[in-house]
Amino acid sequence: MDIPQEELAKRVELSDDLCVVDDEHYFTAARLSLPILGTDDALDFICWVSLSRQSYDRMTASWLDPDRVNEEPYFGWFSSRLPGYPDTLNLKVKLHQQAPGIRPMIELEPTEHPLSLDLHNGISPERAKKVRDVLAHWAD
Repeated sequence: MDIPQEELAKRVELSDDLCVVDDEHYFTAARLSLPILGTDDALDFICWVSLSRQSYDRMTASWLDPDRVNEEPYFGWFSSRLPGYPDTLNLKVKLHQQAPGIRPMIELEPTEHPLSLDLHNGISPERAKKVRDVLAHWAD
């Protein structure tokens, strides 16, 4: 979503965890954790997930409630592009609430997309290094 710089303050409400655009597009920051095979480590990303207004309202209403971990996952759309992967926008996700103060976890729908395969099957240490290298180069 391209918004001209001079319109950002009017159209976007943004915090570290939440974003609302034009009072009609709702996003939350969440963690995607790819298990690294043969280790206890994971390759973690903080990504944006788009939610319906109803899900966004439900999520924010329970923001500080410890029982939110028992809620059914929210349906959403992956709304970040991850370098090192084919286009990742609009992959279907389930968003799992965590305890207050901990970002929700992203579960991608099982598909043949490489990101989904890496989430569900694990990622090799060599592939994890390549992705980290691409991310480091991309961030420069």
